[in-house]
Amino acid sequence: MAGGEVIPLSNIRRVVISATDLASDATLRTLNDTAQQSWTELGRGQHGLVVIGPFLGYGYDDLASLGKNVTSSFITEAPAQSEKPPLPTVLLSNQWLIAVGGAVIAGGILAWLKWN
Repeated sequence: MAGGEVIPLSNIRRVVISATDLASDATLRTLNDTAQQSWTELGRGQHGLVVIGPFLGYGYDDLASLGKNVTSSFITEAPAQSEKPPLPTVLLSNQWLIAVGGAVIAGGILAWLKWN
């Protein structure tokens, strides 16, 4: 779950667990405060360079590179749910295949009823 949203396992490409000295909220706040200060200094031309534009800030995705990577301490193998679903499940979850297949079956039933 990220930000209250459940993420399907098939959408996850990589997991990184980072250990930092502070909680994630405090680490993110410190990172954004430091970056905002640098951005403001650049905007004032204090380093011989003037930057025009808003500071957009960092998000939780940017925290992965700040701490010590401890992913291997918590995740040792791929989750069982990441296995590909069985073929019947894949076929039955495809809306186009269901629509076309249903039309073919309905046409077959109607043809059979007409001949009997």
